[in-house]
Amino acid sequence: MTYLLEHIKVTNYDAFAAVFNDDADHRRLSGSKGGRLFRSVEDPNEIVAMFEWTDALAARRFAESYELREAAEWATVVGQRTVTVLQETHSLEA
Repeated sequence: MTYLLEHIKVTNYDAFAAVFNDDADHRRLSGSKGGRLFRSVEDPNEIVAMFEWTDALAARRFAESYELREAAEWATVVGQRTVTVLQETHSLEA
């Protein structure tokens, strides 16, 4: 399976969440099969998102898209976004 892992910092989590939720159709149409969103316990404005994707090329296209860069600005993302496309190699029980 292919995953997209994104690590960002925001200045306003509520503004981020609104934009993130509004972007669901764009993610789905771009190949996202769903995912999970995490907040740091130490810094609630530090966000990690992990999405399952149809394939690595679609994940990379989404990560580099103009629409995502625009959404990041509206979502109060600051600093450098870290985006990694991953291929699953093992599934672990525990």
